[in-house]
Amino acid sequence: MDLLIDVGNSSIKWASLEAGVLGSMVSSLHEGLKNPAGLFDSIWGKLQIPDRVLVANVAGETFSAAFAHWVKEGWGCPVTFVQPQSEAYGVVNGYTEPEKLGVDRWLALIGARSLTQGAVIIVDAGSAITVDAMSHQGQHLGGVIAPGLKLMQVSLIEKTSGIKTDTQTDKFRCPAHNTEDAIYSGAHNAIVGMINQTMNLLQGKMTTPIQFFITGGDAERLLPVLANQYQHTPVLVLQGLLKVAGEAR
Repeated sequence: MDLLIDVGNSSIKWASLEAGVLGSMVSSLHEGLKNPAGLFDSIWGKLQIPDRVLVANVAGETFSAAFAHWVKEGWGCPVTFVQPQSEAYGVVNGYTEPEKLGVDRWLALIGARSLTQGAVIIVDAGSAITVDAMSHQGQHLGGVIAPGLKLMQVSLIEKTSGIKTDTQTDKFRCPAHNTEDAIYSGAHNAIVGMINQTMNLLQGKMTTPIQFFITGGDAERLLPVLANQYQHTPVLVLQGLLKVAGEAR
């Protein structure tokens, strides 16, 4: 059994991989990794010891170092922290400095490529919102990054003196009649507008039919109001890890 782990800025998702079949995804908030060993004990301490672990990590070196130590002490199995490449698994990285593409975006591209050989546009609605396009030939055409729903709200509250609130909401009201709903609704509209505008620009650069994917923790909040028909794929990064795991055998 292999263990595939997707470490985001605010949550961790994982699934087992046995005989080429991806198990059900499980997720947990990591709260800034204040007590990484305790977190690892609580979510993985009772798992069957895997043969190997593959990790997509955008939470920084604190996680990598702490997790590698925890696995060495507790499981003693190999750990691979996947890194973006210039070209692999049918995908050509579109960044001028390929290593600077986020590994989550890289693996989402690989995951999408494993699901379809057509052109794709991928929205990842997590702590940050990313939109990436890939041609039917597997050429990553680039993308955009913006603050996610929570980050946009926190930034507005913390960086302004005239907006005073200690709470956040997820209620969309337009027009809103209190500060909390107004902040959420403004962030929501800004993100939806950014995604739809980006779609318009990206679609103009693609000459074949496009399949639209959306993943990330806020996907379900955004899906009802986005302009295109998206395939909601919560395990898209894990799907990319599955492809990497299969090739690494």
